[in-house]
Amino acid sequence: MVRSDTDTQPQALCSEAPGEIFCIFDVQNDGTIMNKIKQLSLILLLLAGPASASEPSVPIRWGVFKNYQPVFVADAMGYFKDEGLEVDLVGSFTSGPATIQAAAADQIDAGHSAISGIVNAVSAGIGVEGVADLQTEFADAPLMQWFVREDSSIRGPADLKGKTIGINSLSGSFYAALLSYLQQAGLGKDDVKLAIIPHNNQEQALRSGQIDVAGIIDPYTALIQKEGHVRKLFTGYDVLGEKQFSLMFFRKEFVAQHPDEVRHFLRAYRRAIAYIKSNPEQASSIMQRAIGITADLKGVHEYTANAQVRMKDVDYWITRMHADGELREGADISATDVATNAFSDD
Repeated sequence: MVRSDTDTQPQALCSEAPGEIFCIFDVQNDGTIMNKIKQLSLILLLLAGPASASEPSVPIRWGVFKNYQPVFVADAMGYFKDEGLEVDLVGSFTSGPATIQAAAADQIDAGHSAISGIVNAVSAGIGVEGVADLQTEFADAPLMQWFVREDSSIRGPADLKGKTIGINSLSGSFYAALLSYLQQAGLGKDDVKLAIIPHNNQEQALRSGQIDVAGIIDPYTALIQKEGHVRKLFTGYDVLGEKQFSLMFFRKEFVAQHPDEVRHFLRAYRRAIAYIKSNPEQASSIMQRAIGITADLKGVHEYTANAQVRMKDVDYWITRMHADGELREGADISATDVATNAFSDD
């Protein structure tokens, strides 16, 4: 604004725009009108707040994988909106590698995958990065579980020779855990038949006799036990111990361009985890609606402190993948190439 004062002419408050000048004159020349205009302008500026507050957030496209995820709670409870975020739940994925492929094609900005899937992606030059815990095996809350029919003769790893085993993907945590179980009896992948079936379809395949073993995760573990007539064969904890195996990831380009959105997303995510712990009944209802199942989902899932990435577990998966020949020879990948805790304490 340009202030003009003379002794003989009315005061004027002027605003300059490209090619034009707009002025308001105080014809009484006593400053009354000018003071009121200034006061009104100050009030409007205070009401408007900082310019950045009114700038819209960049939408975040979350790739939907219908298993137990705090993202569903954060969305239903309005936590993303509280953080000023617009989050779109996109697609219906059945494996981590599928969500990574969608991220590589710029169809989603974030999703979840087994750590091994993220390692493979980074090795292939795909720009994704793990930012928070999504699935960790705990002794009192094992997530990866394998079931047989209650009348099955399968009692241990040696009994799996020649059997058909359901699995959601021929890579990732389920695949690695199954190989570890087979190795206890000196067996390998060529000693069994692997049927690629999404988690949500394996119960039906098991009960109909299409497969001999179903390898599934929550909430489908709760659902299959609710229906009964099955027996748990082993869990991921039995063969891996306490191990983080799946992370929330973002496209690296998105993280670089929109770190504040990632930070706010994780705040809402951690708030959802706290809600799940303090309101298990309500959280179970939200999960059931989001996933489309009816089963008691209270207490089936635990998370690391503050949903942090366990970098030592990322190292474990990298080392194991090298040993199993799943990474190309000479691939030099470290845990910090795969994941970060940069947003875990915000």
